[in-house]
Amino acid sequence: MDAITKLQAMTPEQRSKLQWNDPMLDALADKLEQADGLPQYSLRALKFAENTGYKDGKIEFTKNDSTKVSPAGAKGLMQFMDNTQKLQGGMFKHNHLDPVESLAAASRYLKYTLNNQYKGNVIAAFADYNGGPPAANNVLAGKKPPKKETINYLEKIKEFYKVNK
Repeated sequence: MDAITKLQAMTPEQRSKLQWNDPMLDALADKLEQADGLPQYSLRALKFAENTGYKDGKIEFTKNDSTKVSPAGAKGLMQFMDNTQKLQGGMFKHNHLDPVESLAAASRYLKYTLNNQYKGNVIAAFADYNGGPPAANNVLAGKKPPKKETINYLEKIKEFYKVNK
């Protein structure tokens, strides 16, 4: 049984207990990227950035699962804010406790921002994912994002790509 079939056979509650770096979720991320025409490893990079810490200039690995809620209120595997789920008529709405739904929503969001807002600039789309349009607009203008959190976020994504190329 392949990873996608295993995920489909699990209940949302069972899936919610999977850790962010479970290979089955990586397989799903790969499938979603292909289906949505996203750059290779873009969802894995987002998943990595959303589920690792950054302390004293170093990336820290965590054991986060889909029940995680950030201090700012971002929820689930892909750390969606409630307001983000409401954008574009609810296009990104999902059950944040289900990592399968969370990854699918992240794929739709990244596809939307890449195609409709940032003309294929994946770094701007990553900056938007974490820091919103102001961060992405700075990236497009050749500047650093305005918040340290987003600067660190982009560093984690760059580190992910260094290791996974």
